[in-house]
Amino acid sequence: MGRLMDTFIDKIAQKFTAQDVIKANAEAEERELQRLREQIAEYDARLSEIRSLNLKNLEIADKLEVYIEEQQKKIAEDKEVSDNKLEELATQLEEAMDSNRKAEAESLDAIHKECVKVYRNVQAVVDQGFASQAEAISEQNRKIVKKVRGTKPLVIITMLLSAANLAVLLLNIFGILG
Repeated sequence: MGRLMDTFIDKIAQKFTAQDVIKANAEAEERELQRLREQIAEYDARLSEIRSLNLKNLEIADKLEVYIEEQQKKIAEDKEVSDNKLEELATQLEEAMDSNRKAEAESLDAIHKECVKVYRNVQAVVDQGFASQAEAISEQNRKIVKKVRGTKPLVIITMLLSAANLAVLLLNIFGILG
C-alpha cells in the first residue's frame, strides 16, 4: 500500500508544481476570505437591522410612556369629575330628603290639625246628642214622677187595705173574730 501511495503522490507532484500549489492555496484562501466577507456583511446587515429595531422599540416605549401618562391624567381628571359629581348628587339627595322631611312634617301637622277639628266637631255633636237625650230622659222622668204622684196615694190605700185584710184574716184564724 505504501508503494501505491508513493506512486499516487508522484503523479500528483508531477501534475502540480509548487507554483500551482501556491496558486491553489491562494485561491482557497481567497474563497475563504470571500466567504468570511459575505458572512461579515450579513452580520453587519443583521446588526443594522437589530439597531433599527432597537431604535423603533425605544421610540415605541417613549410613545407608550407618554400615552400611559396621558391616560393616567385622564383617569385622574375623570375620577375628580366623578368625585365632584358624586358629592353634588349626595348634596342634592340630602337637600331633597330634608325638603321631603319638611313637607312630610307639614303634611302630618296639617293632618293632625284636621283630625283635631274632626274630633272637636264629633265631640260637639255627641255633646249636643247627650244634651238632647238628657233633656228627653228628664222629661220622661218628670212624666213618670207625675204618674207616680197620682198613684202614690192609691198604693198607700191599697197597702192599708191589704194590711187590714191580713189582720182580719189572722184574727179569723186565731178565732178572735168569729
